[in-house]
Amino acid sequence: MTTTQQSNASAPGGLFTLGDLKPLLPAKAGIWHQQNFGVKNTDDQGLAGTWVSGDYSAGKKKATLTITDLGDVAATATPWTGPPLERDGQKTYGEAGRTVREEEKRGGKREVTVVLGNGIAIGAAGTDVAMAELKQLATGIDLAKAERLARPAK
Repeated sequence: MTTTQQSNASAPGGLFTLGDLKPLLPAKAGIWHQQNFGVKNTDDQGLAGTWVSGDYSAGKKKATLTITDLGDVAATATPWTGPPLERDGQKTYGEAGRTVREEEKRGGKREVTVVLGNGIAIGAAGTDVAMAELKQLATGIDLAKAERLARPAK
């Protein structure tokens, strides 16, 4: 992974900064060990956002963990409270007040995304990696610490 870091690590008003998100990336999460990381602030086509991402390995298995600030989308997102919904290779359900989405794609690619109430999305993706292993990576960050982050004022 190429590490992209802008000299100005601050995010636009209302968004978490790289300094908020980077410490959430664990060096180790269960069987997973971080190999490298990248960070980015964006302001593309009027959509601002911040994300940090790390490449992880567990033996020969490889996966990517990404922590993304959903920004203004967070204001409209509510935790999933209904029964699990499964269709077209996707499963969405609520767990501990968070929304979880599991997705299986062609070629053995799988993704797990956990959306926290404060608009932070944690995603783990890998090819030929079991869904449970990806979920272990996604929930391997300190979720309580991530949820305690207060969204900056705009």
